[in-house]
Amino acid sequence: MDLPFFLSSFSINFSKNPNILLLMGLHSVFWGLDKKLAQRKHFPSVNWLISYSKYSQALETYEKFDPDFISIRTKAREVLQREDDLNEKLSRLWREQKLLMVRK
Repeated sequence: MDLPFFLSSFSINFSKNPNILLLMGLHSVFWGLDKKLAQRKHFPSVNWLISYSKYSQALETYEKFDPDFISIRTKAREVLQREDDLNEKLSRLWREQKLLMVRK
């Protein structure tokens, strides 16, 4: 059984770090921990947008049980991406609002 490995995303660029790439190649599951989620008391603080599993192709066999499985999984990822985009925009607006309040 292959166990997942965890890494905090604080100051780590996953795409450039050779050690991270090596670990990702050795393990079939990667759960990326997110400091921002932990600060918001979102537990487990797993960021599903940077996490991955090599088992996702194995899940495609579930399509014979539910023809909508892959489209539902794809839609769920799109919703998570949209949530992340909206959170980023709200964070930027909040920072700009705070700057305007300080200037007044």
